[in-house]
Amino acid sequence: MGVNWTEEQMEVITQRDKNLLVSAAAGSGKTAVLVERIIGRILDQKRPVDIDRMLIVTFTSAAAAEMRERIGAALEAALKQDPENSHLMKQAMLLHHAQITTIHSFCLYLIRSYFHRVDLEPNFRIAEQGELNLLQEDVMDEVLTANYEEASEAFLRFVECFASGKRDDGLKDLVLKLYHFAMSFPWPKEWLRGAAGNYRFDSIEELEEKEWMKRLVVYLRQVCTDLTALAEDNVRLSLDADGPLYLNETAERDRMRLFPLAGAEDYRSLADALSACTFDRLPSKRNYEGDETKRERFKAQREEIKDTVKRLKADFAGAGEEELLSRMSEMAGVAEELARLAEEFMDAYDAKKRKENILDFDDLEHFALKILLDEETKQPTEIAMQCRKRYEEVMVDEYQDSNLVQESLLLAVSGEELGRFNRFMVGDVKQSIYRFRLARPDLFMEKYDAYTEESDTHRKIELHKNFRSRREVIDTANCIFSQIMKKDLGNVAYDEAAALYPGAAYPDCDGMESELLLADPEDELLEEAGLSDPARLEAELVAAKIRTMLRAQRVTDAKTGELRAARYGDIVILLRSFGAYADTFLEVLGQKGIPAHAASKTGYFQAQEVAAVLCMLRILDNPRQDIPLAAVLRSAIGNFSDEELAVIKAAGRGKPFHCCVLEAVEKMLPAELFVKLQTFITGLDGFRRLAEELSIYELLQRVLKDTGYLAYVTAMPGGERRRANLEMLLEKASAYEKSSYRGLFHFIRYIDKLQKYEVDYGEADVLDENADV
Repeated sequence: MGVNWTEEQMEVITQRDKNLLVSAAAGSGKTAVLVERIIGRILDQKRPVDIDRMLIVTFTSAAAAEMRERIGAALEAALKQDPENSHLMKQAMLLHHAQITTIHSFCLYLIRSYFHRVDLEPNFRIAEQGELNLLQEDVMDEVLTANYEEASEAFLRFVECFASGKRDDGLKDLVLKLYHFAMSFPWPKEWLRGAAGNYRFDSIEELEEKEWMKRLVVYLRQVCTDLTALAEDNVRLSLDADGPLYLNETAERDRMRLFPLAGAEDYRSLADALSACTFDRLPSKRNYEGDETKRERFKAQREEIKDTVKRLKADFAGAGEEELLSRMSEMAGVAEELARLAEEFMDAYDAKKRKENILDFDDLEHFALKILLDEETKQPTEIAMQCRKRYEEVMVDEYQDSNLVQESLLLAVSGEELGRFNRFMVGDVKQSIYRFRLARPDLFMEKYDAYTEESDTHRKIELHKNFRSRREVIDTANCIFSQIMKKDLGNVAYDEAAALYPGAAYPDCDGMESELLLADPEDELLEEAGLSDPARLEAELVAAKIRTMLRAQRVTDAKTGELRAARYGDIVILLRSFGAYADTFLEVLGQKGIPAHAASKTGYFQAQEVAAVLCMLRILDNPRQDIPLAAVLRSAIGNFSDEELAVIKAAGRGKPFHCCVLEAVEKMLPAELFVKLQTFITGLDGFRRLAEELSIYELLQRVLKDTGYLAYVTAMPGGERRRANLEMLLEKASAYEKSSYRGLFHFIRYIDKLQKYEVDYGEADVLDENADV
């Protein structure tokens, strides 16, 4: 049975020979439409295109696999209808070689094909993130050490500005942050030099022409506009029937003083207006008979206005023109030194990676770019021209999460510069969540604003209908987003053009509505019941709501399309912060008999069983560490009680805890406890000797087996998940062994860096057959 495509979907499927930007709202059938477009191009009667002549870039490997599977299923269905069609049979064979891939896989394909063009050895490998973290730290130490030895005036001034105390961790983080940001640009060294040059100017007029200053003025004007809105609200409060009328004149003067700030055209006028902005003392009134809440709100808003203006004065209006130019000139030297250090680190880090013959994800993008574009002229190479001839169309999914390097790559292999418009970009800027990974949703918005619905070369099509959700869900989403999402917040104005519209008809269902549950931890009755903890309180409310839904809620079955009773597997709980809430929710839901499972991308290293084994590894490397040693003794590995640890500590008579353990004297401890402690120390010494002989993977295996800890955690509640977490730690040990580092000390550094840079792996996704929520 054919699909009833909407008019807009049919446009996406059938439009040819133009750049297409598709703004596809959540649930709009984006993937289905994209697959249909691809199949349409393959089966086009006039101009059929082989599947391997399309470059189809998806955001994740899973999305690429799903896309390939869907296209394969569509080709198989077409072959059933026409089994003798040679073109279809050819496409089915070509599908395995088609470029349906992530951007990094496409880059890897280019590099493996043309490694000789960028002076790479053909047996390079992609380094694991933990190894890269260690490598970056070691290279950064070398770069800073060399600069400390040279002790140039510019470097020492930079250190004076950014070092804190006796440590230079802040310097390292700053240089690394700038390095990673620079790598999101096509030509990072050029960007670094240009960025440092932004601090060089000879006059206020030249300063005001800097792009960063223009953006700063826009931001400050917006802040002042918000303050003006608060002042206007105070005027309204003072004029309310039960409002503080005696404060009306003050409110009016405040509003008039703020108008010049919000209307400032440039930095100088804004600085002058800030300098001139003063506030009167608030008059008092003893016999005020109005609403006290409104007066307190008035005062609070006025204090917010005054405090903000005070901060703006201190930050942006505290210096004259000459002093400002002097300060900026001094800062220019510091900025240039920061850029120089980032570039020096870049060169040293690249040299280290080349020595080890490894690449990271930034390398994949930049080497691919060097293969496609000449570094000096920025013109396409012969390889890029070959790609342009090969690819009839370049399709990009989740375009809102592309960065500038990826944009340059895809532009290089398309035919746009030659007047051949063959780019297809689909995404939704409202779903862009990867700014922290340096995605550039403004790339999407630039095209969204420039493309039109009538253009013959640069066409924009909007898919607003949501086929995934009921009207009640859509109306709620529209209500919320229309109030909080503006052009300057979220990059899009959530108006009628951006709103969601129902696209599918669902059976009527009583009680189907959106609901807001408010949990007040300060409620006295709840506090008496022991529910003052916000996480536990929310979990209790959610558990009660789930119980109600199972009794009364009916949902549409995905397979039959008919209504049926809700099940646990129909419910998902989304948390703002997994680490702070997940364990509490699992505990409360478990107590209520509600099967639940939490799969996290964070919090893995804080899991009880993982933390215990990592502490064991730390004391195998160095047993003179009080906290890891106490943690191991208290865990099931050591099996010491709190009372026993207290006795051991007391016997040491003020010595550090590790001395109390390692230097325990028999006569100072009860005989049974002494024997138990000596048995532990003997086992520890044995493991330490093994650490000198075995790989980290083998050492971990021996620790888990000989201590019985793996069997212990498997028998605990949630044992499958806990066992999988330890097996994942073994996998990380195996990955470490493939790196250029060796030994227990560096493995602990490896884990520490994974934690520091929040490269976390989540608890293993092992589902109990009853864990549906």
